Amino acid sequence: MIYPWQSTLWEKLTKILNENRLPHALLFIGPLGIGKRQLAQTFAHAVLCQKRATTGERCGQCYACHFVEAQSHPDLRMIAPEIPGYAVQI
Repeated sequence: MIYPWQSTLWEKLTKILNENRLPHALLFIGPLGIGKRQLAQTFAHAVLCQKRATTGERCGQCYACHFVEAQSHPDLRMIAPEIPGYAVQI
C-alpha cells in the first residue's frame, strides 16, 4: 500500500526499478508514523516479484510473491535496531 503523500517517491522508485538502475542499498528515513516501513516493504515486494507491472504493482501470483507473503523469501530480511526494554515487532 502506498499512501497519497508517497506517490511522487513511489514513481521515482518504480522508474529506477524499471530502468534496472537500483542502487546497492536504500535508506528510508523520516518522522515516526508516515509509512516508511510500509513503503519499504511494498517496494521490496515489487523488486522481488517475477511478473510485476511497470507501475511497480506486484502480481501476487508468482512464487516470489507467495514467499514474500509467507515471510519466507530467502532474499528478504527485515531488520530493526535493538532498543533496551522495547520490543520491536516486524
